[in-house]
Amino acid sequence: MTNYSGVGSLADYYLDNTFSPSTPAAAAVGISASAVVWYGEMNEITAENKLPPIACPACGCKPNLYRFGVKKQLFMDLPTHAKRVGITLHRQRYRCRECNVTFLEPLADMDEKWLATKRLVNPVSQKHLRQHRRGRGP
Repeated sequence: MTNYSGVGSLADYYLDNTFSPSTPAAAAVGISASAVVWYGEMNEITAENKLPPIACPACGCKPNLYRFGVKKQLFMDLPTHAKRVGITLHRQRYRCRECNVTFLEPLADMDEKWLATKRLVNPVSQKHLRQHRRGRGP
């Protein structure tokens, strides 16, 4: 197990060069990496989301949001160097003072239903749709 941590470290380099083919991950999705750990069969990136919510998703209220804890979630990404890649995000929870709804901060390039990056989910779903059209799907 190899561990790299700190700002401007290999963690940021890894995200910048693997998360998005055209733009750095921090600029593209507002994610800041804090560490990369290589296990035997998996690379794990620890990161935080830097995109705060603009308004409450339930009532649309803007200024009455407050922090309400942190939730740790693992999102899978495309494999790199024949190893699985997992991104552990520490997501901020918020609560609205107007309607008391609790919600997590938004994620730009993550599919929350599948707990994976959109660049991992999109090719898989496209392949599944093609197989269904040909009559090979379940």
